[in-house]
Amino acid sequence: MDKSKLFKFGLVIRLLLIIFCVPHIQKIWFLEFINNSLENLSFNPWQAHLNAGGDIKAFPYGYIMYLFYLPLTTLGWLFDKLLNLEYFSRFGFAITTLIFDYGILLGIIRLLKNYSSKLILIAYWCSPVIFYIFYWHGQIDALPVFFLIYGLSLLQKEKTNLAGIFLGLAISSKFSMLAAIPFIFIYLIRNKRLKNKGWRYQEDKTGSMMLKIYKDCEIDFLDQKRFPTKEKGKHNNIFNVPLPAGTTSEKYMNALDRVLDKLVEFKPEFLILSMGFDANIADPLAQFELKSEDFYEITKRTLKATNEFTNGKVVSVLEGGYDLNALADSAFNHVNALVENN
Repeated sequence: MDKSKLFKFGLVIRLLLIIFCVPHIQKIWFLEFINNSLENLSFNPWQAHLNAGGDIKAFPYGYIMYLFYLPLTTLGWLFDKLLNLEYFSRFGFAITTLIFDYGILLGIIRLLKNYSSKLILIAYWCSPVIFYIFYWHGQIDALPVFFLIYGLSLLQKEKTNLAGIFLGLAISSKFSMLAAIPFIFIYLIRNKRLKNKGWRYQEDKTGSMMLKIYKDCEIDFLDQKRFPTKEKGKHNNIFNVPLPAGTTSEKYMNALDRVLDKLVEFKPEFLILSMGFDANIADPLAQFELKSEDFYEITKRTLKATNEFTNGKVVSVLEGGYDLNALADSAFNHVNALVENN
């Protein structure tokens, strides 16, 4: 079964359960709580629910869970009032769960991008366990899990501030999400990239000359064995230029000009370009801010500076690039510049 059919299968099962199944805990607890809060408007919906004679165990969550489930449930409640039914508020509540359930699927695919999306569809989207928990039993853990998954995804991309917000929302939605905190701390401690957050280098190999683009500044905390900023090589054939995360196209091009000056001085007989397209702003790893068209300019400048010595002898090798769309666009621009040079 292909991915499209797997997704449709999982979606159809969910919709059938939403239409024909009324989870007991949703009916007697969650929906009753929200309905009572709408009937007796208050900044404290829990007190309004208790004043209406509701069960004290009905909605053991905080404002985050309540506010995210409120809009569609309220819309359904209004339809029920208008048509004198008791259906649409339940439907609005269940559709909210479905939205976050789908968000979890997308988040898992982003978080586990090295795994087959078909496998994820089978393991999560078509899982009987998920059908039972969310749509038969009626639990509403989809919301905190959604925030947790996207918090981890943002942490993976080293967007720590946003990750903190999403993880905070996950814990505020349901305190059981605190169970993830020890594992997150272990990840942070073991992640060397986050320890030295923001520092990255881009390599270009030219003949027997190694050129590394860093940033032109003092970097005391860098491991000098891995990032030998003062290394020149036995034949003056190594040139390092450090660059930090967040480097813009303009700053990168300025660094490239310095590298090309050194390259012209070296007079290479041919070029081997180690093209790292993970410097694209859309890439989840490098934290640079180059646009896809910048790779055309980088290639054009490099070839123009060296054609006199290489006579067009160039080998280009693919290195990094972990966002497929950004990789395709960047490589397209790079190859265009190579073709135009011939």
